[in-house]
Amino acid sequence: MPRYDRILSPEEYMNVTWDGLYQRGRQLIASGDVSTDEYANATIFANERIFGAAGIDPMYNMWSKGPAGSADRPDWNNYSRTYTPEDWNDFAFQDASRQEVFVGISNSSDRSSVYTSFGYIDDQSYAVNSDYKRINARIRANQKFGDIMEISNTLAYNYDITNNAGNVSSSSSQFWWVNNLPPIYPLFLRDENGQKIEDPIYGGFLYDYGLQRGFGPLTNGVADSFLDVNRTKAHAINFNQDLKINILNGLTFENNTAVQYTMSNYDNLDEPFYSPAKGAGGSIFKSKSQTVNYSVRTGLRFEKDFNEFTTNLFVNHLSQKFENNFLSAAMTNLVRPDGLELDNAVVLPYNPGSDTQAYSLESYVGNLNLGFKDRYFLTASFNRDGSSRFVNEKWGNFYAFGFSYILSDEAFFNVDGIDYLKLRGSYGSIGEARGNGFYPGFDLFSIQNLNDRVSLSFDTKGNRDLTWERSDMLDLGVEFGLFGGLIDGELGYYQKTINDMFFSRRVGPSAGYALLDVNDGSILTSGLEFDVKFNIVNTREASLSFAINGESFSEEFRALPLDPSTGFEQKFQVDGLYGWENGRSRYDYYIRDYAGVDPITGKAQWVMNFVDNDFDGEFTEGDEKIQSLTQYLLDNPTATVAETLTDVYNDGTRRFVDKSFIPDVRGAFRVNSSFKNFNLSVLFNYSLGGYIFDSGYQSLMGNRLPGNNAFHTDIRNRWQNIGDITDVPVYDANLQVNQNGASTRFLVKGDYIALNNIRLGYTLPSDFIRRIGFNRADLFVTGDNLFVTSARMGLNPTTSQTGGSNFYKYNPLSTVTLGINLNL
Repeated sequence: MPRYDRILSPEEYMNVTWDGLYQRGRQLIASGDVSTDEYANATIFANERIFGAAGIDPMYNMWSKGPAGSADRPDWNNYSRTYTPEDWNDFAFQDASRQEVFVGISNSSDRSSVYTSFGYIDDQSYAVNSDYKRINARIRANQKFGDIMEISNTLAYNYDITNNAGNVSSSSSQFWWVNNLPPIYPLFLRDENGQKIEDPIYGGFLYDYGLQRGFGPLTNGVADSFLDVNRTKAHAINFNQDLKINILNGLTFENNTAVQYTMSNYDNLDEPFYSPAKGAGGSIFKSKSQTVNYSVRTGLRFEKDFNEFTTNLFVNHLSQKFENNFLSAAMTNLVRPDGLELDNAVVLPYNPGSDTQAYSLESYVGNLNLGFKDRYFLTASFNRDGSSRFVNEKWGNFYAFGFSYILSDEAFFNVDGIDYLKLRGSYGSIGEARGNGFYPGFDLFSIQNLNDRVSLSFDTKGNRDLTWERSDMLDLGVEFGLFGGLIDGELGYYQKTINDMFFSRRVGPSAGYALLDVNDGSILTSGLEFDVKFNIVNTREASLSFAINGESFSEEFRALPLDPSTGFEQKFQVDGLYGWENGRSRYDYYIRDYAGVDPITGKAQWVMNFVDNDFDGEFTEGDEKIQSLTQYLLDNPTATVAETLTDVYNDGTRRFVDKSFIPDVRGAFRVNSSFKNFNLSVLFNYSLGGYIFDSGYQSLMGNRLPGNNAFHTDIRNRWQNIGDITDVPVYDANLQVNQNGASTRFLVKGDYIALNNIRLGYTLPSDFIRRIGFNRADLFVTGDNLFVTSARMGLNPTTSQTGGSNFYKYNPLSTVTLGINLNL
């Protein structure tokens, strides 16, 4: 997938960053903060500073000359290089390949069947020294004992190894480096003549860990991916048994036992000579995690037909237990730079740790399904669930009921063009117990060593009255078939109300803790869903269909949590980039409103609301600046509020900007076609409407000091001279503080279309296949994540819930796969 369009030329980067110092000097001289006796003009100011303490370290001056001592404006395009810095992409990324083998064998008779399979995956990432390997095996056996008992056992095993060197959320991420690194910095350390320096320890050349580098000092993400280790090895065993015993005609005893066991070992090594752990002689961190999750579901099922009635009644009990054991330890000062065991180091920087976390769930379930004439259907269910996460209110009661009606089966129904019409509806409630840790009902303490005596340090306040979060949901829909099978589809409408939400309430400072988990607040979500398929061609030799699905939804707060200081419901709350208020969603942006660029000064401007105490419409002495508009109006409903513009970011007013992340519609569409032995399918995902805060673009448009970050090519459109009309403010080397703070400047439309998958297949002729001993053989080529179109190249809205970019991790990998399926 493409990345943001950045300035890649070192010479252009230097021209831009020099201009930043020039603009800074011009403003400082004009304001009198820098004397003209010291710097005759802004050109000399920038020339003296571009390589130095206020600019880029001289060791990264790769040109044969520099501007110091000159009164002329430099142009790096006219300078020759003493060396050319490496393209870090060439070392961070590689051509990737994936090998996958799957073999399945089955055998069956009237009373028994056996199926077994084996799979292997070797997936080499396009990021160097990152890969994934997996071996998996599975066996399933079914056996019938007369007409009395039937038993099915499934056992599956997975073993996988994941190497993530350079793929972490830190300065060791090569993705962060290649997206943000200014193009003036080399990968390898250079001497005073611009020559690479040999590495006396590992061979090759010394990586530049940037002691004087403005970007990522003391680190090198690409070097870390070669020299360090970040590896996880995991085992997983899954066992599932289904037992069915026929007690009487229509009455069966059913039991399901499921066990999942996982064990993972994590190893992290920072080598001792160059990595961030150099000062400690290198470090080793190891952790082991073991998880056991088992459930037993036991019940009775009654199935019986009475003339035109069908009945299915099921009652059961579910018992589920989960336990995780975690152990971790670290050592520093390594003996061997590549040894992964703790015995390879001699210093214990802190005590090892281990913990066990567990929870259990008990559930009693009843379910009833009734049918009449295969046309009318009723369902009802009841759950009583109890969770160990809660103390005083462990149990919750939840229910659901629904109906469906095949109207087109009625004798009186005779509508041209409608072949099938089904109406359905349901209403019910479900409970949620997760999201607040394993022990949210208890006060938690951490155990500390105080002069070799036990010291208990308060960690988290528990709420013994915390209980289930409850969701009530109404669903109405219609399913249809039209025009002799030309169109099939369904339409649905839903309303979901979440009550007693899990919410971290801030409490007063006198309480001794900051937050308390409570059940509070209510959100209503409503939406329309559709799924329609057009069967355009359907003949013996050819077919063509087009299917599209989507969802359009909205949400709003019905009740905000209580304010503990007043005892009444809150009217407003800020949550990061968003504001919460009754009638609004969780994703309505509440930020400063960007007002463009002052054409005289070039500075960024934001809207500032103020209390117009003298009623003159102008901000003057005695008027009051408003930091948060909604909160101020709630506290002062009769205030006279006006607005103006400010070039001081902190004076800008946070307010609702009538933009939300929530799209107008989102979904997918698919094309399926075949002709004789060929078949083709194409799947797209799409989203229309809504806004995304583009933090990746924000980072690349930063008003930083020289050498601190890469630039987006849009920096070319920056203001430079009086009268320039642009929406990109002056780059003045951080003179205008917080110029790139969160504001509507970085909100972009969230529309996108992504080609998620395309598959072309060919089925070899059956006569030929049978002659070589197979029943069927299919050749195929697939492509995944081939492209995405969005408001800005490099912005991939598919990678997070709210559409933002993440410089630290993979974008979805574009892959092309060749394969063959053989059936014996």
